[in-house]
Amino acid sequence: MSTKTSMTTWFTVYSHFVEPLRGPMFRTKSPYPDILPPDIRVLLGRPKRYWQKDVVERVEEDEKKAAEKSKKMQAEGVSKALRKGIFIHCKICGAVAHNARTCPWKPTDGGS
Repeated sequence: MSTKTSMTTWFTVYSHFVEPLRGPMFRTKSPYPDILPPDIRVLLGRPKRYWQKDVVERVEEDEKKAAEKSKKMQAEGVSKALRKGIFIHCKICGAVAHNARTCPWKPTDGGS
């Protein structure tokens, strides 16, 4: 097939163009019934819950669960343990300024 023949064929196939309509009132009514979406089938197996939710929905759900949990804790008189006022001490020398990993009195490894 020559290039000229294929180009002329292409031009004849794509020579017409479809003009856009200005709205639904300018469309011609089809004599056929409207196309409906297929029926929803319930699939077997474990339902896929979280991956179908939007990010905003997941955040709202997490906030709601946290609020329910805090209300339940308040109703039972339980409070969360805080770390305020707790100082970390060194296991080697007992000082407050550092831990055992950064202790200046840490014995050096006298290996080979």
